[in-house]
Amino acid sequence: MNEMSIPRKLHQRDFGGRPTPTSDCRPALEKKRNSISELAFSPEGGDTHFSRSYYNAFACFGIFAILVGGLGGLSAAPGECFAREGKKPIINKLDMSVYRRKLFLTSDEMARYLFLTNRRDDGDRSAAVYQAPLKKGSLPGNYWVTSTVASDSLINNRAAHVRRFDAPLPTSAAVVVHELWLALCQKSHTDEEALPSAPTGLFSVVGPKGTRLTVVTVSLLNEHSLCISMLNLSGLLDQYAKLPATKRAEAAREIERESNRMLRQLR
Repeated sequence: MNEMSIPRKLHQRDFGGRPTPTSDCRPALEKKRNSISELAFSPEGGDTHFSRSYYNAFACFGIFAILVGGLGGLSAAPGECFAREGKKPIINKLDMSVYRRKLFLTSDEMARYLFLTNRRDDGDRSAAVYQAPLKKGSLPGNYWVTSTVASDSLINNRAAHVRRFDAPLPTSAAVVVHELWLALCQKSHTDEEALPSAPTGLFSVVGPKGTRLTVVTVSLLNEHSLCISMLNLSGLLDQYAKLPATKRAEAAREIERESNRMLRQLR
């Protein structure tokens, strides 16, 4: 993982990119209502972007939060920015079939995260937490994180290259991530008419009775919302899969701490 300067201030700027694939056929008013500004970092008092990538902005915000002692300022009300899927999918079925085929390369009973970009210089990505008892290199408990990262929007570029990263995850971290995902999904309200935000975050989990629960971001306008905090945490999971073994222990502890903190606020 390359070393990076620590950002001091979070700025919001217009994305200027294409709309999220799932929103291409919506009226312009609906797309504007659900879209947000780019989360980009710049040094205090300056205008230089910390990163051109929206993903890096999320990941770096998570790293920044670690160093200052937590993501903080969380508005723990799922209803303000999440909607749970009911009988009608929030994301187009045909589009989801592409994401499943290209990004969902493992099981994901513990947790699934999907991020759909709306930037020209970014790609769709996903992270899954699951058990793999026969997988070589497993830790006690046999939990793993697999991150899949596309070089572009898969709807706009079906030939986009996808990279895969795998890393074993300690049981304590995997279990609390699962509990957080489950609490989030259970506390979110079903909305059959919901429209996904642009960009889009999807979180899904398999509940105690074997039923899959899925929530989707519908608004990212409040930078202190639960949606932003969940996207930041998911960025840490994504980064964890790419870390060398020597750096995973501390990263796993931070994932566990942040998950526990958010879970306490949700409950």
